[in-house]
Amino acid sequence: MKALRLLIAVEQARDKEEQRQHERQFGVSLGMDAEPEDSIDEPRGTSDEPDPGSFTHRFVLDVRAHPPLPRPTVHYTEDSALFALRREILSQRTFSIVKPDAVRKGHTGAILAQIEKAGFKIVSIKRMSISKAQAEGFYYVHAARPFFRELTEFMSSGPIFPMVLEKDNAIADLRKLMGATNPAQAEEGTIRKKFAASIGENAIHGSDAEETAAFEIGYFFAGIELK
Repeated sequence: MKALRLLIAVEQARDKEEQRQHERQFGVSLGMDAEPEDSIDEPRGTSDEPDPGSFTHRFVLDVRAHPPLPRPTVHYTEDSALFALRREILSQRTFSIVKPDAVRKGHTGAILAQIEKAGFKIVSIKRMSISKAQAEGFYYVHAARPFFRELTEFMSSGPIFPMVLEKDNAIADLRKLMGATNPAQAEEGTIRKKFAASIGENAIHGSDAEETAAFEIGYFFAGIELK
């Protein structure tokens, strides 16, 4: 019987502590102070408290003094499934080229640094040169425009850095970061304002729509090159 009383005392202490924790957190009483209907009737004059100084007494005091630990907070890191799902749903890819004029002038590093500082992830990048025929294939939509010959000759005149970029709202954000086609009209701080010399040699290319980005990425990169 004494062992049963000790067990009841421990359980009651734990229940009361959980009740106090709940009330502090939610401001709602669980009504645990009332004696359960199936509680054991003890003779009057007896106490459920263990003998002071005993091991059980110290155990009961320890239970009362150390409430249950709160549930740990879950933090979703960049390695978590939730973060990966969010990136898959919200992120967008776009295509860009550091053009021959910027490469010749040594601006590639500064341009890439500005792109990364703006929050873009460089998915894939490479240094290469293209022929005039390859430039014509890339800019085929401008074939009837008067600047087509000059444009394709310029793009095949030296090394370029084509790249695939990823970011939420990547297409629009890159266009804003690049600045106006005419560097004289570009906003301060944009890539073309800082590194371009003219409309014809304006340092950087960026896709203007999702369909354009899909074509341009596929023109320069095989699927195996995209992480």
